[in-house]
Amino acid sequence: MQSLSRIALAASLAVLSMASQAADWSDTSLGYRTGTKFQEPAIADSIKKDIFFLNHVSGNSLGSNFFNADLLL
Repeated sequence: MQSLSRIALAASLAVLSMASQAADWSDTSLGYRTGTKFQEPAIADSIKKDIFFLNHVSGNSLGSNFFNADLLL
C-alpha cells in the first residue's frame, strides 16, 4: 500500500512539473455551424450538414501546437 502511495505522489509531481512548462500563449474555441448547400462528390443534390468543431493552438519557446477536430452530421 505504501508503494502505491509513492507512485501516486510521483505521478502528482510529474503532472505539476508539466504544468510549469505550460504554453506561453494559447487559444481554444468550440463552435457550431450549419448549412444546407454542401456538396459531396457522389451526391448531385445539395445536402444539409451540422458541424461541431474544436480548435486549439498554443506555443512556447520550443514551438507551437495546433489541433482541429470537426464532427460532421
